[in-house]
Amino acid sequence: MRLKSVFVVSAALLISTSAAFATNKTLKKPKAAPVVEAPVAAAPVIVAPPTRSWTGLTVGLNGGYSFSGSVDDSQDGSSYGIASSMSGMTGGGQIGYDYQYNSAVIGVVADIDYSGANQSFLAYIYSFKLTETYNTTVRVKAGYLLNSDTLLYVTAGYAANEQKIEETTGTGYSETHLLSGYVVGAGAEHYFTSNISAFGEYRYSKFNSTSYEFQAGSPYGMDYSQSEVRVGFNYHF
Repeated sequence: MRLKSVFVVSAALLISTSAAFATNKTLKKPKAAPVVEAPVAAAPVIVAPPTRSWTGLTVGLNGGYSFSGSVDDSQDGSSYGIASSMSGMTGGGQIGYDYQYNSAVIGVVADIDYSGANQSFLAYIYSFKLTETYNTTVRVKAGYLLNSDTLLYVTAGYAANEQKIEETTGTGYSETHLLSGYVVGAGAEHYFTSNISAFGEYRYSKFNSTSYEFQAGSPYGMDYSQSEVRVGFNYHF
C-alpha cells in the first residue's frame, strides 16, 4: 500500500512537470523574422553649369573692309578727288586684356592691320596712286554681358594710318605719310567654345590733316576719315 502511494505521487509529479513544460513551450514567443531593409537610393548630384569668365589675355585674327569717309582735299579752289573713294580689304591681328565685374566687361586692345585699300587719280597732267599700307589702333573697350557668352561693347582710342602716294607714269615721285587721329566703334562678341570667341564690329576713324607735295613748293593738304567693318576671332587664355 505504501509502495502504491509512492508510485501514485511520483506519477502525479511527472504529469504536472510535463504539463508545465508543454505550457511553457506553447507560450514561448516565436523568434522574429529578420528585417531586410530596402536599399536607399543615393540623392542625385546636381552639377551647376560652369560660370563663364571674360577676365584674361586674348589674342586673335581679324579681317574686314575699309572705305573712305568725308574727304576735304580742296587746294586753292581745286579738288582732285584724293582718297574720295579709297577702299579695299584689310587683315591683321590683335592682342588685348579683359576684366569682368558682374555683367560688365572692360578692357584694352591693340591691333595692326595690313590694307589693300587704294585709289588712282589725276592731278595736273600726271597719274597718281594712293595706297593705304597699314592701320593700327590702341583702344579701350567697355561692354555689357547679355548672358555669360555674349558681350555688347563700345570702343574708342588712338588710330594711325600709313599712306603712300606715288606717281605712276614714270617720274619716280612718291611720298609716305603716317596719319594720326582717333577711332570710335561698337561691336558684339560671342563665345563658341570654351576658349574661342568670334566678334564683329564697326569702326570710324578721323585723322589729322596731311599735305602731299605734287610739285616742289606747292603742298597739297587733305583731311581724311575712314570707316571699317571687321569680323574676327579671339583665343582666351
